[in-house]
This record gives sequence, C-alpha cells and structure tokens, in this order.
Amino acid sequence: MVLVPRSSSTYIRIENVDIVQSPGCVNNSLQIKDIGTGIPFASGRRAISFGKKVYIGSDKRKEYEPNLIMGSKYPYATSIFCGVRQGVDYYASSGLVMIKFLSSSKETSKGFKITYSTAGCSRNFTDEQGRIKLSEQNKSCKMHVVSPNPNSTIALYFSELRTFNFDQQDVLKIYDGMDTSQESKLLVQIKRNLLVPAPVFSHSSSLTISITIGSRTGPVSLDLTYTTTTEGRGCGGNIFNYGGVFTSPLYPRNVRNFTTCRWDVAVPYGGAIELEFTTFDLGPKYTCQTDYLQIYDVDPATSTEVLRRTYCGGDIPAKYRGEKGRIAVRYVTSIHNGGTGFVARFMSRSTDPSWPALIGEHLIS
Repeated sequence: MVLVPRSSSTYIRIENVDIVQSPGCVNNSLQIKDIGTGIPFASGRRAISFGKKVYIGSDKRKEYEPNLIMGSKYPYATSIFCGVRQGVDYYASSGLVMIKFLSSSKETSKGFKITYSTAGCSRNFTDEQGRIKLSEQNKSCKMHVVSPNPNSTIALYFSELRTFNFDQQDVLKIYDGMDTSQESKLLVQIKRNLLVPAPVFSHSSSLTISITIGSRTGPVSLDLTYTTTTEGRGCGGNIFNYGGVFTSPLYPRNVRNFTTCRWDVAVPYGGAIELEFTTFDLGPKYTCQTDYLQIYDVDPATSTEVLRRTYCGGDIPAKYRGEKGRIAVRYVTSIHNGGTGFVARFMSRSTDPSWPALIGEHLIS
C-alpha cells in the first residue's frame, strides 16, 4: 500500500518490469489500483467510502459510468503489468494506491522496481513517451523533456491546464531545447488559461517547461501526454498509459503534405482501450482516396492487426472500443488535405463486469 499526504495526488514511476509473461498477465503480474476517493464520476460526484468498501447500487451504474474526458485523466481501471517494460508514469487521483505483486512458484524473473512521491515538478522526463501531471503546483520550477533519440522531435498534448494569474509575467513558458535564455526558442507563453492550449511540437529532441508562480498567481495544475517521433513534427509515436490525448501533426494547422503517420496507443492489462475524437476535420469528402484515417485493433500478445474503421472528410466518428488494450491509428494526408486534423482522447475501460456497481474493495487492515 502506498500512502502520501492526504491532500496530495500520487506519482508512481514504474522504472522496470521483468515479470514472466502469461496471457492476460493471469499467473504473474504487478497490479496498481487507485483506491482513494478523489476520482469524479459522470454525475460530478466523487466516490464515498463507507468503512473498507465503496459501493454503488446497480441502479446508479450509468450515473457513475466515467466518460472519456474523465477516463483520459483518471485511472478508473486496475493497471496490470507483466512481461518486460520500462518507464511508465502513473498518476493517482489521491494519496492512496494499492500495489499488488502476484508470482507463481513455478516460474522466476527479475521482478519490478518502482519509485513514488507526491505529484510535483520534481524531475526530468527522458523516455520516448510519457505523462506529465501537476496538481496544485505552488512553486516556480522547470522540467526538461529529452528524447532518447537525438534525431527525433517531441509532441506535447494538453489534456488540462488550470491557473489563475493576476501578475504581468507569464505563468507557463515552453522552450525548444534546454536553453531558456533565448527568446527565439520560445514556443508557447501563457499568462492565464481560458481554454485547453493547443499542442506543442518541438523542432529538436528536447523541450523545457518553465512555470513561474508570482505573488498573485494561484496554483498551477496541468496534465500532458507526450511522445517522440522521427517521422516529422507531431507525426505519430508510441503512447502507453491508462489514458491521455493526442492530435494530428501540427494541429490545428492545415498540413498539405504527403504524409503517413501512425500512433501505437496501448493501456495496461486489465482494461480495454476506448477512443473518442473530440475534434475531427479531414476536409472534403471527395479527397477520401488520399486523405483518411484508419483504426486497427492490435493483439498485445502477437501484434496481429485487424482494420476496424476507416474515416474520411465529412465523417463523424463514433466512439471506438477496442477488443483489447492496444490499437493503432493511421493518418494519411496529401497535398489535397483541406482539414485541420483531429483531437483524440483515450482511456482504459475496465473489463470487470462488476464495474462500476462495486468500485474496488479497499484492502486496508
């Protein structure tokens, strides 16, 4: 059990996992579950704990069923890991997280290594993809996002940014590279936010996020998904988390190039991936032969792909629920592209049929 100060959210860094692979991670696994009461539901309410369990009557299932906006921000499903994996960022909604390790006596492996802390502006991000989440940050700080591949670029996708600022200086600045002394490297500057900011696309393999808290600046909360790619600015990448957001290259700019971009998006075992386009503009229908988007179901065990959906300009994609926890989104454009692109959110939808009638038994002695 991980417990951090009551008013804080928890950041868990899964450094390494080397656990014997089994179908669905049934025999051997690392399991992480947010069992605090900080997760909101569709009704706007939060779970209320009575003793050791949190119950919701079956007649209230729809009222508490999380929508995709909430599901892209909070870990509703248990996250289960096995096989070999490195560098996963997990943010809980509260200060109480259950971590369980299951191991079969018949098989051996190295196990896992994790670190944990309160979620804050405390480290640099050096993986090919990840999540950056701050909750009520009240001190100035800097974070660096550095791709392990020097030939790649970075895309930052905002899911949320909240701050109140009555000072003159900018609260948030994002620079291309590590040097913040050159204003020519400034990509984004925000004094106060009214809407979720547009994504940020680097020109190099590193970015710097600078937060300045003044005497009349309220705490800053933000939620970012990031990924790296060698295919051009914002063109595809790998994303692995319980939820997040991504967009078409250089969104919301219209890009009239011959490009093929692919995002491989996966959630941990224990949930099926769900995807929804909150914005979708691929231009006119008549360019469907050259400008389109496809969704593939991908088997996590075999990497076998099955084409499930194809969308063109003028289409309004329905919410998509994958058969398992991994999909691929392929986006093809040409010089005829007339749209601004897309914004997509994803989440891990629990495959437990009891959800949300029973939200976890709190295994607290």
